[in-house]
Amino acid sequence: MSHKRHVWETISGLTSRLDDLSDDGLAKLGEQLSKLGREQYKSNTLAQALAERVQVALESFQSIMAHQEAAQQEAVQKARLDVLKTLLPVLDGLEAGLESGERQVALLWRMEGGEWKMDEPPPSPLGGQDSQAAAILTAWLDGQRLLRDRLLAILNEAGIQPVPTIGQPFDPYRHVAVSTIEDETLPDGQIVAEERRGYAAGDHVLRYAEVVVVKNRGTSNEE
Repeated sequence: MSHKRHVWETISGLTSRLDDLSDDGLAKLGEQLSKLGREQYKSNTLAQALAERVQVALESFQSIMAHQEAAQQEAVQKARLDVLKTLLPVLDGLEAGLESGERQVALLWRMEGGEWKMDEPPPSPLGGQDSQAAAILTAWLDGQRLLRDRLLAILNEAGIQPVPTIGQPFDPYRHVAVSTIEDETLPDGQIVAEERRGYAAGDHVLRYAEVVVVKNRGTSNEE
């Protein structure tokens, strides 16, 4: 039997005997009713305290679940970026190979008496052995460019972008100065060359850009 039911049954039994009670009986009845009231108040207080503890426990549980979910999402994102970071050395190799190959193609065309700038489409073969080699190398470079562009697209889809460098002010949170030069025509701290490209996903830097920075004489070390 529940405590509330016991209380109300006791009260009903006592009130049904009111007409038969003397003054002493009424006094005892008052004491019993007062005791029951205190018990009921105590019961209500305990129930309220229990409800409050349950509410706190539920809120704590929800907070823990939300924290775990956020932590899991953060862990997944970190693992994802770590995987994508492994593409960066591959990109470095492709960029270096393209740069070297383009120089070689330009040299082969000059040996054939032609001219070609790397920012222009390659000319038609002139018929000589060197021009044929240049044409073969150019076709290979085209395939390398497609692969490079595909890797860049994968990084871009993940929100990963190259860190801006040349012409930008040096930012120690995104750049590493591997060398400095003097140039009075440029402001101190301006980046003039990029030795290795950096990449970042928003504020998260996957790899710092290695750069050359202007530092003129008399510049304070404290910026």
